[in-house]
Amino acid sequence: MRKGYWALLSDCFDRPTVFFGTIVTVLGVFLPFFLGPQDKVPLWSVCLVLVFCFWAVLILARASIVAYNQRWSGFPRVLRTRKPKRPDDSLILLLEPSRNFSVDTLVTIYLREEHQFEMEIGGGVVLNVQENGPIQVAFDRIIHGHEDEYQAILDNENFDLRKLVVKPFITKAHLGRLMFTGGRS
Repeated sequence: MRKGYWALLSDCFDRPTVFFGTIVTVLGVFLPFFLGPQDKVPLWSVCLVLVFCFWAVLILARASIVAYNQRWSGFPRVLRTRKPKRPDDSLILLLEPSRNFSVDTLVTIYLREEHQFEMEIGGGVVLNVQENGPIQVAFDRIIHGHEDEYQAILDNENFDLRKLVVKPFITKAHLGRLMFTGGRS
């Protein structure tokens, strides 16, 4: 599910250093309001307040950049997996809500490698779009040579689900395999 700007802003505080840095920033920004008009302010304290203000602007800028980038990333994240109950069943992927998917949509599943290249590892079909939004996808076609990746996802041992990308369309090569092999890759 896509997050709003304020939710993204609160996510910027997920690290303790940012959280405590923000508290110090807020205190530093409001420090001049505790001084009277007759008080003399040393130059170092003015510089410190400017640094605190700069810190606050950086936090807001980071949230804005994340919100902008998320706006353009149209594919939902994989939230979790469910192992098949029987050997002939498919691995089920649970995706965050998206308007791009509907029941019986054929999908292609990619694995994002360390240099951000996406490698096609299989395909599947949308089984269900749940009432509350999440999407269930059956990962039922594995491209030859990618059985190890599938097994790593199936075992879910130290596998980062953020590396999986599910797209609501299939490639021409994948369509050809479906048409001529009856769905077996």
